[in-house]
Amino acid sequence: MATRININADMGEGFGLYDIGDDTAILGIVSSVNVACGFHAGDPGVMRDVCLRAKALGVSIGAHPGFNDLWGFGRRRIDMNPDDLEYMVAYQIGALKAMAAYAGVDVTHVKPHGALNNMAAEREDYAMAIGRGIRTVDPTLAYLALAGSAMERAAVELDLPLCREAFIDREYTS
Repeated sequence: MATRININADMGEGFGLYDIGDDTAILGIVSSVNVACGFHAGDPGVMRDVCLRAKALGVSIGAHPGFNDLWGFGRRRIDMNPDDLEYMVAYQIGALKAMAAYAGVDVTHVKPHGALNNMAAEREDYAMAIGRGIRTVDPTLAYLALAGSAMERAAVELDLPLCREAFIDREYTS
C-alpha cells in the first residue's frame, strides 16, 4: 500500500452567526477536514454549511467528536465510563452524518478532538470506546489516529480503516 500525505484541518467550530477561523480559506488548501459535531463547538447549521463548502471543493469530511465541554472548547480532560464515551462518540458521528446527508456528501473519517484525542492516544479503554462507536455507526469510516498511539492499536484490533496522523510542527524519533 502506498503512503499518501493528506493535509487536514479542524473546522466548523463556530456557532450560528459567529465564525471561529476562516473555514472557506482553509478549505481551499486542504484535502480533508474534521468537522466539530456540537459538543465542544459547532452546531447543525455550521456543520451543514461546512459539508456543502467541502463538497463543492472536493474536500473529504470527517467527524470531530469531543467532550461535552463548550466552556473549555473540549480541551479539558474528562473521566468517563468507556461505554458512555462510546455512545457519546457514536452520537456525534451520527449528527455529522445527518448534516452531511443534507449536503449530499459522505463522511469519510473520525478524528477525536482536543483532550479526548490526547486521552485516547494514551488510554486503551478510551481508544477502544471510540473505535467501537465508529464501528457501530459505520465500519467503513477511517479512524484518524496519532501514529504509534493506543488509537492506532484500537483501529487495527477492531479492523477499522486507519489513517495515521502526524503533526508537521513536531519532532518524531521513529
